[in-house]
Amino acid sequence: MKKFIRRVVKSFKKLNDANFLTFGQNVTVSMAAAVATFPNPMPTLADINAELVKYAELLQTSASRDKVQVQLKNMSKYALNQMLSLLADYVNATTTDSALLASSGFELNKMPQPITITSPENPVLSEGGGSGQLVFKFKAVKGASSYLYQYTTDATLQESSWISNPATTTSYTFTGLTKGTTYYCRVMAVGANQQVTSSITLNRISQ
Repeated sequence: MKKFIRRVVKSFKKLNDANFLTFGQNVTVSMAAAVATFPNPMPTLADINAELVKYAELLQTSASRDKVQVQLKNMSKYALNQMLSLLADYVNATTTDSALLASSGFELNKMPQPITITSPENPVLSEGGGSGQLVFKFKAVKGASSYLYQYTTDATLQESSWISNPATTTSYTFTGLTKGTTYYCRVMAVGANQQVTSSITLNRISQ
């Protein structure tokens, strides 16, 4: 399984003007406090802070909706976006430790959450297209990577009596069954980290 790597992300690009300013200021303050981890930030914090001061002033002057001032504000925001993007790249190149990454003031990528698979639902057991065939169908299970179709002729359903057939589809045809014999069938959904869930058991006489 591919190893998950922690990194900072560039979600700041979606922030509105005021929040973008606050975010940029927080990053430079955080980076300055974490100088032991990030000793040589590129671009320099001084350059970013200088642009932040300019941007803060333009936020005020562009509030009147003057087209020139709005354009200057947008140009400054674009420049800051470029600078913060490069700074994020520097942070990611420096460490993959989540605590150290968080100390930069940037947001981190989300840890993937394991999917807990549910039991297969809506199972249907029907006759197949030929003698000695039974078809088992059900609704796909989210997060399942494969399935085990199982059958037994043991009415007590002893675990050791089940015969398994692996598949990745939500329909499977059991073949070579004995005519007139009752078969008990179920499907097991297999997920990540060895998760296994079972459908209810259905039975039918093979024709």
